[in-house]
Amino acid sequence: MTRKIILKVVALVLIVIIILLGFIPRLLKRSEKVAFEKSYLAMGSYINLRLLGKAPSDFLLEWLSDSLQNLLHNLENTTNFYEPSEIFRINESYPDSSIILSRQLCSLLVLSYRGRELTGGAFEPAIGPLTSLWGMGEKVEFIPSPSQLDSVLRLVGLEAFYFDSASCRIQKRLIGAKLDLGAIAKGYAADLIYDLLIGMEEVQGFLIDAGGTIRGFSRKDREFRIGLKHPRKPGALIGKFSIPSKMACATAGDYQQYFLKEGRRYHHIFDPLTGYPAESLSSVTIIAPTAAEADLLSTAVFVMGLKDGLNFINGLDKTEGIFIIVRKTGTSYYTSKNLDFEVFELE
Repeated sequence: MTRKIILKVVALVLIVIIILLGFIPRLLKRSEKVAFEKSYLAMGSYINLRLLGKAPSDFLLEWLSDSLQNLLHNLENTTNFYEPSEIFRINESYPDSSIILSRQLCSLLVLSYRGRELTGGAFEPAIGPLTSLWGMGEKVEFIPSPSQLDSVLRLVGLEAFYFDSASCRIQKRLIGAKLDLGAIAKGYAADLIYDLLIGMEEVQGFLIDAGGTIRGFSRKDREFRIGLKHPRKPGALIGKFSIPSKMACATAGDYQQYFLKEGRRYHHIFDPLTGYPAESLSSVTIIAPTAAEADLLSTAVFVMGLKDGLNFINGLDKTEGIFIIVRKTGTSYYTSKNLDFEVFELE
């Protein structure tokens, strides 16, 4: 092989690498290099961490890796819906049994109950009976009958549990009531990691991706560019947007856990009022001050639908949204009033 051909091959490989890098979240400035990267499997997803800029000492990296592993392990032992955990034990408890909560779960429930109040119940922490009935997390294709949904819906909502945040106690009120914090847990995890990293002077910047919920920080106050997945084209991006340092974003979509039956898409984002998967939107991306807020709001706004959801987000401070709708007639998008969204390809 001649030197000229070798140079052409090398150039082609570099072009491919550059293209691939365009499909991952990155800093606007190319001066920020990735000093450390590691993925952790927790809560059914990969939690990916990138440290940016100058690499910290080996001692700090080892300590950080162990700390994150313990943090995620403890959180999974707190929130896992299907296997023995603190949430699991609460769900299996008898009504009227007062249970003392760990500090971590108490904090998470405070955020969850605030989210329910803020969204008028579109985000529902006691949605567990619907999760169990549909069995989405267990990869089954089951459609409940109207009578089955009616019997379960009475267990969903404000009356299912009594939560006392002052004493960190919770009490089940109804047999069969269940908590499911899957719509906020990954965001909460990203915030815990953020709080751990933010005080480390050796760390110049970082990007946390907790199963698609993202939060970043840069000591140079640089923005992060985020590519948004196309709801119907695996591996393709529909557009990109930026989030400031310290902010977060999360996406709720009907393409993450779903099955198709008789031309209808059934997915894991349930409307607490009807018991069926919310139908009007294909994906919602929310930018918010914290990852937990972005996570729960993306689910809530997906349930609200386009009109109510867009009005709701436009009424919140420091919060933006992108709404994607895919129909047989085509794909459309809508954004909140202050968001700059660059579209790549709709169809």
